[in-house]
Amino acid sequence: MTIQITNANDALKTGITHSKILIFSNSGVGKTWLSATAPKPLIVLTEANGAVSAGHSNPEADIVIIKNIKDLREVIKLATTGKLDTYQTLVFDSLTEIQRLFKDEIQGEKDQFQLQQWGTLTSKMTKFIRMIRQLPFHIVCTCLSDRHTDENGAVTLHLPQFEGKKTAQEIMQYFSAVGYYFRSYDTIDDQQVLTRKLMFDGSERWAVKPCHPLTNMSNPNMTQIINSIVTGEVT
Repeated sequence: MTIQITNANDALKTGITHSKILIFSNSGVGKTWLSATAPKPLIVLTEANGAVSAGHSNPEADIVIIKNIKDLREVIKLATTGKLDTYQTLVFDSLTEIQRLFKDEIQGEKDQFQLQQWGTLTSKMTKFIRMIRQLPFHIVCTCLSDRHTDENGAVTLHLPQFEGKKTAQEIMQYFSAVGYYFRSYDTIDDQQVLTRKLMFDGSERWAVKPCHPLTNMSNPNMTQIINSIVTGEVT
């Protein structure tokens, strides 16, 4: 086996490397809608209701609904054996629910999740993220948003929602970019207009992760985001 050395810029433009993006937000903001705008996506849904948003956002998108970890493993098997090569992007919507599916598998028929099983859950989730990171596709993942508060109830940090104290920080490191998605009412021509915004670069109160040349965006499109990462230019 010969080690191949490639110019980093050429690797981006020739598709040797792919974008890995995590989007987190409160429920109902539009994560599925945004994710469906990725180039040639296969959308892996943990809830059938997401098909409505995906279909309205991108009628050309394909979806697969998973009900358990066995279904998820079958999708990964197809991806690793070249059976999904007609797609450019795999969307996993959502990681929050995928972690719950792993938890259900580990817990089995027991009434309560055992203390010693938390380590197993963290290990399985991290292994899954590392696995999809290696797939030869652009990867877009979604998850719900969580909040840390101080003793007075003030929000100190917005971050991806996962069970386990350090799981969010561990998972974030495997992505090229992590963005917080939210709704805002802006005044345009003296009218209040609803705008969806995606934050990649924020203050210490948001657990986001920038990737050049991404910046904070209004009414974003996932194909434009991925193209910006590949070309190094904001489109």
